[in-house]
Amino acid sequence: MGTIYTLFSFVGDAGFYFFPVFVGYTAAKQFNTSPTMALFLGAIMVHPALIQMAVEGVPFDVYGIPSSVQIHSGTVLPIILVVWIMSYVEVFLKKVTPDI
Repeated sequence: MGTIYTLFSFVGDAGFYFFPVFVGYTAAKQFNTSPTMALFLGAIMVHPALIQMAVEGVPFDVYGIPSSVQIHSGTVLPIILVVWIMSYVEVFLKKVTPDI
């Protein structure tokens, strides 16, 4: 195929590939939490290193707690759940951290 097809493919796939970033922003607005942090969390879900780990099946653990690495580009539910949980964490942290 030609280069114009490749360009159109990039443009068409970009919206779906970065879907967690866009959904994270709108979920943050709905849950009255920080949109910047939600964008950050959505970007983590589509990070190339994380996707590479999922493709290769590399084991991943945090402090000895195993985690299964999944590809979340183009998904909706994981980012909505993460932002929902983040809204409660943010409220808690605002209570316990001092104002500057």
